[in-house]
Amino acid sequence: MDAQSSVPSVEEFLAQRVAPRFAEQVRDLEKRLAELERQLADLRAAEGTIAWRIEGPETVVRYANFAGGEMRIASEPTHPPLMTIVQTQEDWARFAGGLPVPLGADPRRPLGKSRVERIKTVNGTVRFVLTGIEGGDWSCLVVFGNASLEGEPRVTITMPAATVAELQQGKLDPQAAFMQGRIKIAGDMGFAMQLGMTLFL
Repeated sequence: MDAQSSVPSVEEFLAQRVAPRFAEQVRDLEKRLAELERQLADLRAAEGTIAWRIEGPETVVRYANFAGGEMRIASEPTHPPLMTIVQTQEDWARFAGGLPVPLGADPRRPLGKSRVERIKTVNGTVRFVLTGIEGGDWSCLVVFGNASLEGEPRVTITMPAATVAELQQGKLDPQAAFMQGRIKIAGDMGFAMQLGMTLFL
């Protein structure tokens, strides 16, 4: 057979190879755009307040109030806080300095209405402890709902800072990290599972 006869014409090549690839790229972008529009609508529909309590000689409390796709920081809440994040001034300084922590800063899991509704179902306290950090362990207490700041937390979750970074980058699955022993959980396991569903899904 003549080798030339097996070579498609320019029209055939463009119609069979190039045009379908172009159409596939358009469909892919349309799907991504639809997902982004869904996420944006979810973010704009979210309303709530997150409290930050920094304890020290002069305790500071500020509220992150969000609604309509905007977040404003104020000295008074617009809603009962979904959660209150409690830290010492030293641990706050390390957090604000860029330490990777499991406090919902993951852009792949935005604080939209659907996530807010899940957080509303949580009531209790959890202490996060990060190890393997220069300067010693880092920790914070997160109080969900109307749980008390006093007493022992319902659950304590301990993990290396490097593990948190991998979780936030999507390089590590939370369940796999737990099975590998990279996440240690002490306390109420049922509550810990509920937290996992809320924070990482």
